[in-house]
Amino acid sequence: MKTNLKEKQEYEKIIDAKVASQILGISRSTVYKLVDKKLIDYIEYPDAIRFYETDVLNYLKKHRIKAL
Repeated sequence: MKTNLKEKQEYEKIIDAKVASQILGISRSTVYKLVDKKLIDYIEYPDAIRFYETDVLNYLKKHRIKAL
C-alpha cells in the first residue's frame, strides 16, 4: 500500500530498501517483492522506493508469531 507523505503529520524517519532489509533480516530483492505484492507500506518517489521506519517495524510486529 502506498503511503502518501501528506498522511503523516509527525516527523518520522524515512529509510531506503537496504535499511529496511536489514531491519527485516531479508534481502533487498525480497523487500521489493513485498512492495510489488503490496504487503508492506511504502513511499513512492519518481525513481525510488522509501519506507517509514515505523511502517517496517509495524510489519514485523504484525507478522510475529507468539510462543505458547
